[in-house]
Amino acid sequence: MMIKKANITFIPPFRQDDHGWLDVNGEILLITDIHSFDDFGVEQDTLTLEDGSEYITQDGGNTFQEVAY
Repeated sequence: MMIKKANITFIPPFRQDDHGWLDVNGEILLITDIHSFDDFGVEQDTLTLEDGSEYITQDGGNTFQEVAY
């Protein structure tokens, strides 16, 4: 398994209907969907970006991990 480090920052939305953006290594990508899952007190959010990539966070957006299929 190969792990790539990336600088990822959440940029909050300006409008109520938007999800916001992720800045991934200087490339700003629109978040098109957020799926939240909570099981036995563990919360996980999956963010789908405009380029089709997905990132998960388990700490409310402080850290992100890319989903690799």
